[in-house]
Amino acid sequence: MSRDIHDLLRGCCLACNECPAFICLSGRVLCDYCGCPPARHKREEEEEAEPTNKSALSRLKTRTTCLSSSSSQPSVSSAAASAPLRRSVGAGGRGRRDRRERKGAGGQEKGVEGTLQSARRHAMGGNVSRGIRHSHRDGGSGPRSQAVKGGVAPGENKMPPRLELLLDMPTVHRDTQNKHAWNSEDRSLNIFVKDDDKLTFHRHPVAQSTDCIRAKVGYERGLHVFELSWSTRQRGTHAVVGVATQEAPLHSVGYQSLIGNNEHSWGWDLGRNKVYHDSKNQSGETYPRQLTQDETFVVPDKFLIVLDMDEGTLSFVVEGQFLGVAHRGLRGKKVYPIVSAVWGHCEITMKYLGGLDPEPLPLMDLCRRVIRQQVGRPNIDQGRLDDLNLPKAIRDYLEYKDRR
Repeated sequence: MSRDIHDLLRGCCLACNECPAFICLSGRVLCDYCGCPPARHKREEEEEAEPTNKSALSRLKTRTTCLSSSSSQPSVSSAAASAPLRRSVGAGGRGRRDRRERKGAGGQEKGVEGTLQSARRHAMGGNVSRGIRHSHRDGGSGPRSQAVKGGVAPGENKMPPRLELLLDMPTVHRDTQNKHAWNSEDRSLNIFVKDDDKLTFHRHPVAQSTDCIRAKVGYERGLHVFELSWSTRQRGTHAVVGVATQEAPLHSVGYQSLIGNNEHSWGWDLGRNKVYHDSKNQSGETYPRQLTQDETFVVPDKFLIVLDMDEGTLSFVVEGQFLGVAHRGLRGKKVYPIVSAVWGHCEITMKYLGGLDPEPLPLMDLCRRVIRQQVGRPNIDQGRLDDLNLPKAIRDYLEYKDRR
């Protein structure tokens, strides 16, 4: 930005939204960049007089009001150096790049407060608020190594102790996973379970069709955890995961959030961040609950489904963070994990990680859990249990070798 003919400091143009900063190297009255008079440009004199300890939020708001390049032009010389580059994009600086910058700047200005709030409030890896995206598409290096956390940041949901214990245990054998996998006899005709991988199904590219598949096992008791792998590139307009009874439909003409549209199913729409149950009679609710209206939670490729039939709840874990209860009121029912898909050639994998019966845990298991918490998962993975100088039988027990 630079000064106008009256020696007032002028910033971005408020009239045409084209000019990131007032530029007048020619000495004329009008801006050399956009041709608008100085009065149409933002007056920066008052902002210069503000104290230097201005808050980060107000600075960020001021910065996003102009295009991002204006904040990096503290003097006439730096603005002049960048002006020819902008003009070369198109006549009058109104080329495609400028239009894209304006569009992006408008979205950033609208979501800047939500970005700051969500960055403080959400420690989830996929989170939120326009402009913050996933750094890990697969949701982390492993479901169990990431799932047990030492503390809970403000705004997070505390993971239930039984779930922590279950996620700390080794994954069940492949044979057990196959028993809890997709049911090739309980599916839409547009879906088939792969012969070489019973944990994965494939959907045919059928237009104007919503298709579901249920798992083999229905659950009435116990705590159960599943890892779902569903690429963000293969979700389309309606990607829903949840649980359903045998009465829930598995196919519908057109595209819709089929899971949760009646009283027989409970679903989470991954794209809309909404949970649905009997949506024909009641509207969906935002999930995760911490999200505000202008925030969007990007669910990674891998996440965990937590079905607690003893409490009658359905929950989800993303990158080690427990998102809270999505649905309640499942106790007394027999429900099956279910997925609803619309994307042609999508492939979705569900891996059963394990379960816990509702009976109280043995004292030995509780002691093992406390010791492992104190040692820490990273130290256990590095073999630091040997430093405790314990008998081999106890070390093997602490490492769950009795279950392998």
